[in-house]
Amino acid sequence: MKTQHRKRLHAVTRLVVLATMLAPIFSGIPAASAGMARAPAGDSVAPALVVTVDQLQSVAQRVRIQDIGPAVVVTHNLRGDYAQHPVAIRNLLTYASNAYKGGGQLLGTYPDDPDAVGPDKATWSVGIVVRNQGSAEGLPTPASPYRLVEVPAFTAAVLETKLPESRNDGLALNAWLPLSGYVQVGPARMTYLGDQVGPESRVRIEVPVRKRAWVALNN
Repeated sequence: MKTQHRKRLHAVTRLVVLATMLAPIFSGIPAASAGMARAPAGDSVAPALVVTVDQLQSVAQRVRIQDIGPAVVVTHNLRGDYAQHPVAIRNLLTYASNAYKGGGQLLGTYPDDPDAVGPDKATWSVGIVVRNQGSAEGLPTPASPYRLVEVPAFTAAVLETKLPESRNDGLALNAWLPLSGYVQVGPARMTYLGDQVGPESRVRIEVPVRKRAWVALNN
């Protein structure tokens, strides 16, 4: 178990970079400012395209609509700079290993876009799965600042990708959603897959979605 935790700690720096890169998709609403050129007040510019047609097509072929099962997660809610990730994750893993005999997958949830609310006001959380079912009954109540959260099942647009490709894939997924017939209904989360960190490391983006009513009416 200690070896597993050490491997996860090596992932902390990568997770900080990943969270920053995926800020637009980790927002409850599309990040309209992402990739747009800025101009002085009173002037206007054409927005720069940040997703190519090839990238959009690639994501459209790989994304899947899936039902994500319920889980109980020990979470730490934070606010402000993403540079807090290393300490927050290290402390979370240490706490979970002692209070819950380890844990499962490491998660990050990002309801705010720092470009929209400002980096000092952005709220986010890190969490670790301690039970792969929806009831926390029988589990000890965590000490502050941690919370035990029963996460219900949800339907998500799911995209698995390699760590180095996560930025472009995240932006392409953000562009794909309005064209898909689905609407985002909650903040997206990132699941880090496995304990090995390197060029082949994989992550999974899970965006809660619901099918648009007008699409159902026209089908």
